[in-house]
Amino acid sequence: MGETWRAWIMAVIGAWFFVSGFLFGTQAGQFTIFGGLILLLGISVAVIAPQAQTWRSWLMVFFSGWLAVMPSFVTFTAGRVAASVTLIVGLLGVVLAVWMAATTEPRPPSPSSVR
Repeated sequence: MGETWRAWIMAVIGAWFFVSGFLFGTQAGQFTIFGGLILLLGISVAVIAPQAQTWRSWLMVFFSGWLAVMPSFVTFTAGRVAASVTLIVGLLGVVLAVWMAATTEPRPPSPSSVR
C-alpha cells in the first residue's frame, strides 16, 4: 500500500462529503459535486498514478477547503453539529491533501518523452 494510504483516506473523505449533504439536509448539490471530485481524485492518485499526484493533491486541498468553510455561507438544517462535523472533516482533508502534495516526489520523464 505504501504511501497511497493517504489517497485512500481522501477518497473516504470525498465519499463522506458525497453523502453528507443528503444526511444533513443542506446544499446537497455542492456536497455531491465537490465530494465526488475528491472521491475521484483520491482514487485516481491511489490506483492510477500515485507518482504524479501533486496537481491532484492541490485540487483536493481547494475542494476540501471550500467544503470546510461552506458552513459559514449556508444554513444547515441539521444544526451546529452538522456544521462542526463538516468543518472538521474539511480541515482534515486540507491537512492530508497538503501533506500529500508536499511529500510527492517528481516523476522522472519517461524514455519515450525524451528525444
